[in-house]
Amino acid sequence: MPFRRLRETFCLIALLLLSSVPLPGAPARTADTEELQNEIAAINLQLDYLKLKVSDSQKKTRSLEARIKEKQAEVAQLKSQVEQLTSSQAETTAQIAQLEEESKTGREQLKALLARFRARLVQLHKIRQGTLLSSVFSARDLNSFLNRYHMVKYLLQSDSELIEDLKKRDRQQRALAAELQKKHLHLEAGKLELDEKQKKLNRDNSALNAMLSTILLEKKLFLTREKELAGARERLENEISRAERSLQTPEFEEELKQPVAARPAPTRAIAEGRLSSSAPEAAKIMKFIWPVEKSARLSAQQSGDENSAALQIKVNPGTEIMTAAKGKVLYKGTISGLGDVIIIGHQRGFSTVYARLDNIWVGLNQIVEKGETIGQIAGGRNQALHFEIRFGGKKQLPLPYLPADL
Repeated sequence: MPFRRLRETFCLIALLLLSSVPLPGAPARTADTEELQNEIAAINLQLDYLKLKVSDSQKKTRSLEARIKEKQAEVAQLKSQVEQLTSSQAETTAQIAQLEEESKTGREQLKALLARFRARLVQLHKIRQGTLLSSVFSARDLNSFLNRYHMVKYLLQSDSELIEDLKKRDRQQRALAAELQKKHLHLEAGKLELDEKQKKLNRDNSALNAMLSTILLEKKLFLTREKELAGARERLENEISRAERSLQTPEFEEELKQPVAARPAPTRAIAEGRLSSSAPEAAKIMKFIWPVEKSARLSAQQSGDENSAALQIKVNPGTEIMTAAKGKVLYKGTISGLGDVIIIGHQRGFSTVYARLDNIWVGLNQIVEKGETIGQIAGGRNQALHFEIRFGGKKQLPLPYLPADL
């Protein structure tokens, strides 16, 4: 992690240093190509940093969204538990109320029976004024005496059993009421604990949502800045195209016609080949050659239209790239989406573009001969040369300008 922070710090410092480079609105036609190249390199560095930050923001966003989803699931689960506890608590409260009512009724019945039982005992002890005992002893015969005796005994025993039963029911109701009260208190404590958990989860969820909003805002700013830089890069590339057109002057034509004494001409034999019958007249005048020898080409696929025309040439690893015609190196550097690029200006307003190179072997403003090696594709992912032919800065379909039998 320290290495990651160091890398981000370095990128931030680089961005602050490069932020002093003004973004061009409408550069002058006489702007130096090398300065434009440096500005594009600076913009590309800023774009790489912004892409890194956007990628990091996307990872953080996905992580926060996953955490928020987990918190929301926990909140939903807690709500379900709270609802269950509330329902159980309401049921327990109703049971307690019912038991209290039944217990109250039982106590009243017990109180009435006890009063009646006490009254009968009092009557039994009051021989002179007693009714039950006097009725027993006032019997005229033995059968009446025994019947009245058993009746009194039955009444007393029945009252005693009823009293014991009521006492037992009262004890059971009291024990059940105590247990339900304990359960009620336990449910109340559980509900309070779940309420606290829900509050904490709600706070965590709010904090995560705030963090997510901040990251999304940061991502939006990064994307806006990236869009601005992409627009600036496009304007710079257009300025390079204008520079190509501005260099097509008589002086430039004369410069290309003069031989370069300090550097020997290419030693390889150049086979210019035969153009197709549908080739434009300019192709017959320029006599472009393929930038890759036939033996190194695996396939060639033309893509796009007159506004985005290009030729993708798949090659073997280590293939050398040649100039399609004599010209002057107008641009040498990196363009986002195309990698390392060389743009060469030719006579009569033509220029050629060689992109996705791994090695570049020419310098800016250098005059190069037709067929001269200017770079190499070493292999790996970039085993395809991106090749363009432009006229006045406007892309042309490349195949009609190239020999058909090579």
